[in-house]
Amino acid sequence: MKKILEYSKWVIISSILPVILIFVLSIHINNIRKNKSEFNLSSGNIHIIGFTEKIYQGKSYRSFPFPTKTKVLYVKLKNDNNLYSFFSKDTMEYTNLLSQLNENDYVKIYNEGIKKTQNTIDIIQLEKGNKIIINKEIYNKKERGDAIFILIILILYFSFPILFIIKSKYEEKKNHKSKIRKR
Repeated sequence: MKKILEYSKWVIISSILPVILIFVLSIHINNIRKNKSEFNLSSGNIHIIGFTEKIYQGKSYRSFPFPTKTKVLYVKLKNDNNLYSFFSKDTMEYTNLLSQLNENDYVKIYNEGIKKTQNTIDIIQLEKGNKIIINKEIYNKKERGDAIFILIILILYFSFPILFIIKSKYEEKKNHKSKIRKR
């Protein structure tokens, strides 16, 4: 009975990680499938545009428990106290954005809304008139990257035990054949 309880405990523990990963994977897939109209919309004239540090507190599944800081481009709208931010690894992209956006330009910013874990609001898509300045496809690319990473972890999680079983069976057959030859 004790062995059954011990075995049951390990089955439950080992099944928690895949359940969590599948849940997080589904969140990323849903975010990719969302239309821009399903995100929050803030619109108005640009009051300030520049660079700031995005401070992320790390209380979610994605990060470490300590704050991280990232240099981001931000846009602050008139009559709106929020800072809307966009991160890019490419400095040329920042230069391109700064050349297209000016103070007093009327813009529409699609965003995820306020998160308690960070000091800025992530821009999903930014439009100036009928022109898309920051495309939702950039957001989708980041979400796809996260989803692929989670999928790789899931594949590895399930493939190692299967490979271990196959290797054990192979070794068992090999040992069995060597015992037969010795007789």
